[in-house]
Amino acid sequence: STPWENGMRKATQGESYILMVKFGDGLPIIESINVYGASNRADSPHFADQMERFINRDLKPMTLDKAEVLKNAKRVYHPGQ
Repeated sequence: STPWENGMRKATQGESYILMVKFGDGLPIIESINVYGASNRADSPHFADQMERFINRDLKPMTLDKAEVLKNAKRVYHPGQ
């Protein structure tokens, strides 16, 4: 944060990840949103790609089903390789 006015401070960076989970039979139902995106680079497609969804209160569906994740993956890699 940085000094602002009247002794208050103004946030200059942050992180906000919201996750909603409903448990029942089988895999849970998961929805999430990462308000500030997943990158701090303005030229990244993930810089603010979820902001519009957040403004509209539109969480994105997620899954723990590995086959579904791999089917929809843009790429599959091993970090560090």
